[in-house]
Amino acid sequence: MNKKTVYIVVAVIAVILVVGVAGIVLLNNGNGGTNPTPTPEEPSVIPVSDATSLQFKVDTVTEGTTSTTNYFAKDLDKSEKQLRVEIVIPDMGNIVYVVNGANHTAWTNESGEWAEADFDTNWENWYTNAFAEYVDNLAHWTDGDYTSEDGNTTIYQIVVNPTLEDSLFEMPTTEA
Repeated sequence: MNKKTVYIVVAVIAVILVVGVAGIVLLNNGNGGTNPTPTPEEPSVIPVSDATSLQFKVDTVTEGTTSTTNYFAKDLDKSEKQLRVEIVIPDMGNIVYVVNGANHTAWTNESGEWAEADFDTNWENWYTNAFAEYVDNLAHWTDGDYTSEDGNTTIYQIVVNPTLEDSLFEMPTTEA
């Protein structure tokens, strides 16, 4: 073979290689090829402000004593909101408040016995002045705990849209 023929054969082989590589690249990444498996997206977090029900605990430190308050709220997307507040204070016992916006009733258990309470007062104290403020603090919460700037309040075990039984928001009845 002469030099001219060798150059032509090498050029044809080079063109075939370039076209072959380009074809493989197009089949794998371009039109008609298989696409790589997409990375799954993180599940979206429902903002606390969009919750229809909410449950969380709050530890508050006052004069060196920590009290724990459990909040349960239901029907937050309705005007008939319902709230249950369970407070555990060391050396004092448990206190429970139930404020039921569905029927505008409230009950309290401060001494081991249930008693009717004033709806408006308890709504103001426990929903407006406590629960709603904690929800405001959680406006940018996505996971984990929330601790106030002064370190005296921690909100934790936050559950958005839990299933809460109706019985949590009713005064227990005793069988005779």
